Amino acid sequence: MTDVRNVLSRFANTIDLKDWDVLQDLMCDDIEIDYSDIGGYHGWVSSQSFVKQRREALASMKTHHQLSNPEIVVNGSVAHCRASAVIYRQNDDGFCHSHVIYDFVLAYFYNCWRIQKIRQQVLWNEEKGLEYPVASEIFADI
Repeated sequence: MTDVRNVLSRFANTIDLKDWDVLQDLMCDDIEIDYSDIGGYHGWVSSQSFVKQRREALASMKTHHQLSNPEIVVNGSVAHCRASAVIYRQNDDGFCHSHVIYDFVLAYFYNCWRIQKIRQQVLWNEEKGLEYPVASEIFADI
């Protein structure tokens, strides 16, 4: 379970550090994303498309993802993880912070765990001066 937890920590840290190559390495070639909770995209995308969208959407923002309370269940080569998160976002216009629940599915192959599914459920947002775009805008060209 430590390996699964490390992948999820690296997921959060690579976004905050804008280390897009490492983020891509943490994912399967194709991933299922589900942002339908906030009117966004739900379906399969290439990890390249996902990383490209993250890079573009977060280019002007400083972020800090804090994951906690992981519930991890490993069944052979598949791991399911639910985690609470606070996502801090800020730029010169203001801030938008989200309190969310993530559901991840990871697959084990080539001797490592990789993210295969990401579902984000937003509990609430706190905003001042910065309106974070809805997921349908972030993933509009997928």
